[in-house]
Amino acid sequence: MIKKSLLAALSIASRIGSALLLMVVCGRVLGVSDFGSMMYWLTVGGILAQFVDFGMPQRVSVLIARGEHGGASQTAGVLQAAFATKLVLSALVVLIAAAFIGLNEQGRSEAMFALPLLLSQLLLPWTDLGSAVLRLEDQYKRETHWQLLGSMAVLAIVAATALISKSIVAVAYAFLLARIIVAYGWIRMLHGAAGLRRGTSFDWPTVRGFVAGSFTSALDVMATNVFSSLDTLLGRYYLGTVALGNYQAGLRLVQGSAQLSGVLQSVLLPTVARKFAASEGRGNTTDPTIVAYALFGLVLGLGTALLGKPVILLLFGSGFQAAADLAGPFGALIAVRFLAGGFGLLLMAQGRPGLRLWSYALAALGLAASVWLTLPQAGLPGLVRAMVLAYGLLTALYALKLAFTSKWYRAGKWVWLTIFLNMAFIWSVIR
Repeated sequence: MIKKSLLAALSIASRIGSALLLMVVCGRVLGVSDFGSMMYWLTVGGILAQFVDFGMPQRVSVLIARGEHGGASQTAGVLQAAFATKLVLSALVVLIAAAFIGLNEQGRSEAMFALPLLLSQLLLPWTDLGSAVLRLEDQYKRETHWQLLGSMAVLAIVAATALISKSIVAVAYAFLLARIIVAYGWIRMLHGAAGLRRGTSFDWPTVRGFVAGSFTSALDVMATNVFSSLDTLLGRYYLGTVALGNYQAGLRLVQGSAQLSGVLQSVLLPTVARKFAASEGRGNTTDPTIVAYALFGLVLGLGTALLGKPVILLLFGSGFQAAADLAGPFGALIAVRFLAGGFGLLLMAQGRPGLRLWSYALAALGLAASVWLTLPQAGLPGLVRAMVLAYGLLTALYALKLAFTSKWYRAGKWVWLTIFLNMAFIWSVIR
């Protein structure tokens, strides 16, 4: 377990490090406004990419962990269905992306770089599915190797293009080229790992069946992504690209920390799901999960609050002073996101994605109302605080739902202590 955790951490770290370095290069070269525009379209592309992802890595992991597809041939069948479905969804979402650009006035004016950025994001789900396949086959070392190679390839191609051209259009096409190269490698690997062969045909009943079976799980993953992207969409609408560029610079620290949450999820989710299936998951399952997420969030949040300002200025330069001044609230956002992640993982392990979906919907309404009432008067600080409050509401909704399903409130002192410390820290920096 320790070796797997370390390899998973190394895999995520390669993505975090290369992505952060790439964003630093783009931010410094393109400037605040173009950096904000680039991040906006990458965010929109990330939302569309969830239709390609369709919750497949999480669903496959939980199904196999629960033993519902225990045989090797059955497991290969699940992966083959996921592969076929992803091919069909990719074609459909490409059409949606093109339509979004054409029907959006903002998109038409920025189409030269918006379209390649959108398309580049649609290739990411192939990487995620490939990672899930290798982990399910217990090939953590190989998965880490592939992730490292892919991350370095994207970094080298895009960063070199940015430094040479200093053009957002050139950077956008570099993103697309790099992601095509990386996705091709992952698809070739996935083709062999899933037991597929050249000439394999995919019938529509197989695709429809997998879509129907993945629908609830996909909605959960989509809701997670859309909710975490609302800040970027609302920020551009209310505050413009300069403020959004500053916000995205600070958010790089948040997103980097959030990637570590993926390490916890990939390691804990199969184990927690098995324990819930065997013993309803009370006590010995809920306590370690909540404590682990709360401690990670507290440590990373405090570190960001204390060191975030000099780090942002060092990485992005003095043009991002507005982001550096909000290091404390960004640290609070990290802490509350980890709290929400811990409770959310417990709901996912229980097989209750529908509950998470309704929680996201209510939290999104709370965020929209907060932004509508406070922006643009409150400016960039108001946007960060609105996100902290939205994730706080999400955490409260998760905890309330889990109170009825796992009686987590009967937890030991360490659970309550870590939650209290997180809440005290969050309140101290956003009040």
